[in-house]
Amino acid sequence: MRFRTVPIGAYVLAGMLLAKDGIRPRGASTDYPAHLRAGSVTVAAAVIPAERVHKLFAADLNRAGYQVIEIGVFPEPGAEADVAADDFMLGNGSGSAAVRPASARTVAAVVDQKDNPPRGKQKDVDIYTTASIGYDSAGTYDPATGRRKGAVYTSAGVGVGAPAAGGPAPYPKATRDPALLEQELWDKSLPEGKTSIAVAGYLFFPKSSGSKKNVELTWYAPGGVVRVVVPTGK
Repeated sequence: MRFRTVPIGAYVLAGMLLAKDGIRPRGASTDYPAHLRAGSVTVAAAVIPAERVHKLFAADLNRAGYQVIEIGVFPEPGAEADVAADDFMLGNGSGSAAVRPASARTVAAVVDQKDNPPRGKQKDVDIYTTASIGYDSAGTYDPATGRRKGAVYTSAGVGVGAPAAGGPAPYPKATRDPALLEQELWDKSLPEGKTSIAVAGYLFFPKSSGSKKNVELTWYAPGGVVRVVVPTGK
């Protein structure tokens, strides 16, 4: 994330660039559990609890292995922030490697793989023949006797089906369109680009092992690396 002072005349235009993206920022940076001012921009963060994540998104991001962090960016009047998701990293503060957020496309693909694991080799199907024999009483007319002669007929066919012992084949499981999920995640993600007004959105980080009371959000600011400790609520 980078920021610089801009003429006040550019304030409205820059704000309009991102106003329709992400989610509505909280009233102030102090409304977040953690916040840090760096120069003329304040960055705030909150860990979204797993039970709330389940309500916010159609897909189960917790099961897919992602932790959702809400980020708010608050430029001071006359200042402009250049927001980039890759400027953030998340760690658990225990010496493990920090990770960057995953893109909406990546998260949607992982969710799709979880919901639709590769199918194993399908069982052999039965191939069977059918045959029938019958008598047509209508038959044909015999002019010599003045009577109708009955006719015997036969028919045969081939059928394909699941083995009888296995019962009827189940219907395929209904699946979620990955493109729709990707769009939902993208719409709620932290907006990227230049802005002069407060913006907010979610970042999706791969979960680390273990249960921690705090996570450490790293912001690569122009003046150096800044780390913010964010409580998880656990």
